[in-house]
Amino acid sequence: MSDIHDVVGKITSPEWLEAQHARTTAPRTLVSRFDQRGLRLITLHVARCADYPEGSSRCGYAFVAPLDGNSRLDTDAWHEQRERCYARRFWEGEPDRVGHLVHRRGGSGGATWCFEYDDVLGSETEPGHHLQTHRFLPGDYVSIRQEDELKTFKVADVRRACAR
Repeated sequence: MSDIHDVVGKITSPEWLEAQHARTTAPRTLVSRFDQRGLRLITLHVARCADYPEGSSRCGYAFVAPLDGNSRLDTDAWHEQRERCYARRFWEGEPDRVGHLVHRRGGSGGATWCFEYDDVLGSETEPGHHLQTHRFLPGDYVSIRQEDELKTFKVADVRRACAR
């Protein structure tokens, strides 16, 4: 079994994502539609709080997600390529968690975006707070529930997840 750090390195590289895409059998019309909306690698860092008065780039998330023209999570594109929407939680002093971005029924607006992990550390789900309404632009803020605590994160970076 691969070391978890090897896996983390792979899922954040554009080359690996491109190779995964090449293995899919999606019709050509879907590929051109993905080009318009595109997958993005989004990095979140914990924002200023009592535990981190200056915020921290050592605690956060890096995940792959489709964004629409308004920089919001694109549900339709996610349904078509959800297997490519990986997530990694990194937290200083803790092992990284690797999982997927998922869209579940229920919650505000009828559905909830979550990070879902099923790895050597166990199964866990971390729901976002109204992520469907937030824009993912550098400098913007979003909230994610970890255990029973809602934490705020700053969007640190948004870039293309795979080159065409």
